[in-house]
Amino acid sequence: MWDQLIWGGSGIVVEPNSNITSPADLNGKSIATPGVSSIQQVLLLYELQKYNISPEDVNLISINVYNIPSSLAAHKVDAYISYEPFVSLAPYEGIGNVLIYSNDIIKDHPCCVIIASESFIKEHPQELDKFLKIHQQTTEYVNTHPNETANIIDQELTTNIEIEALSLQHITFVSSVNKSFQNNVLKFAKIENNLGYLNTTLTANDIFDTQFLGN
Repeated sequence: MWDQLIWGGSGIVVEPNSNITSPADLNGKSIATPGVSSIQQVLLLYELQKYNISPEDVNLISINVYNIPSSLAAHKVDAYISYEPFVSLAPYEGIGNVLIYSNDIIKDHPCCVIIASESFIKEHPQELDKFLKIHQQTTEYVNTHPNETANIIDQELTTNIEIEALSLQHITFVSSVNKSFQNNVLKFAKIENNLGYLNTTLTANDIFDTQFLGN
């Protein structure tokens, strides 16, 4: 069972005075990502494919997400792709500019989700139902109280409340796994198949169980 948390929320960042003005200019460059299996690396490779750039044409470097912005500031990489708030952080601190947001790579791409094991669904249905109701209420709060949410995130991550407020503008939070979301997940899974990240073709029935969500 999946319960959607986020659409979008990632982006490719380059240095402020970089000669990289288009994803096509990333050919031959060093690019930091949060990890080989990350959604961000999949997004990056999918975007590069549009310009006939293969993974072998770039130098992909996996870096802890907290250190990714500083790697750009220290000129250790030419660009990076990350999730928020590490995208908005770059222009805020003057260490980088956003080349492209992930929603411009794949519109409404899925990112973070909630997953429950089949055993938990069968053995703890009441707890799961309660958790998902809390998640729905939390999602509604986040969407209607952006300033308070930015403050809560800032306290948790100890970043900067202004950066968090900026980052929330690039993320869509929902709590419903509707058909549109399911289709977007299946499209993303197909991209992962084509890139070699998945070796099995999954269907909606393989992935989703919405019996607790009322849809």
